[in-house]
Amino acid sequence: MFLGFFKILIPFLNLLILTSCGVKKPPQPLPKPDYELLRIGDEIFLLPRRGPIEAEGFKKFGNFLHMKSEKAVCFRVRHAEGKSVLQCVDRASEYIPEVARRKEDKELVLEMEREGVYRVYPYESRIVPSRIGEFKGREVRLKRGFKPYKVAITMVVGRVESKPLIIEVPPIEPPKPPPPSALKFIKKEGKLYLYWSHPDEGVRFEVYRNGQLLTQEAIIQNLYVDNVPERETLYEVIAVSEDGARSEPARVIYKP
Repeated sequence: MFLGFFKILIPFLNLLILTSCGVKKPPQPLPKPDYELLRIGDEIFLLPRRGPIEAEGFKKFGNFLHMKSEKAVCFRVRHAEGKSVLQCVDRASEYIPEVARRKEDKELVLEMEREGVYRVYPYESRIVPSRIGEFKGREVRLKRGFKPYKVAITMVVGRVESKPLIIEVPPIEPPKPPPPSALKFIKKEGKLYLYWSHPDEGVRFEVYRNGQLLTQEAIIQNLYVDNVPERETLYEVIAVSEDGARSEPARVIYKP
């Protein structure tokens, strides 16, 4: 019985001895770089997935690395705190997508020249390598908003993407805000105080006198002060939405 108890006790004694001698767990392997590689025309992008990376010949822009070269190139990519790998990328494609455009109420429809896989990226004075859409076939549909915006469209050609085609998506007409309501005035001490109300927040107002714009920049407040006119005068107030849409005018006539 004592012998059996001793056999059970031996592993615990060994663990205690190893711990007291300062023996530690085996070291963890150094992390490898984890990233996505994009070749878009003559531009090469590295997008880190986990952990910071560095690469020979690349410059850092925001959260990605960038290099420009039309040639097939190889380079080393290194995890900032770990290992490096050799990465190669094919030569740039010379193809640029060709397209016919058709505007619909809420979309811009692009009919591509060739059947294929097309990718859409934001474009802000340069391509932003954060894909916002992928389409298969020949049709690409882009949503229209109240403001114009630009995108870059590429076609997948083997293991790379074509040179980007830059497209500006035209805006749709924003809905008109309702006109100002209860437009009135008060005359006091040689001044005419125009005032009104409006149900929407964020709108601004333009004030006209006999068709002439009095507010060079649309105003936030629903009050405008003018000198008292000497003759019959028509005042108009127009609401302007954040998207730039203008309402029908509210009107009031001042009579001396």
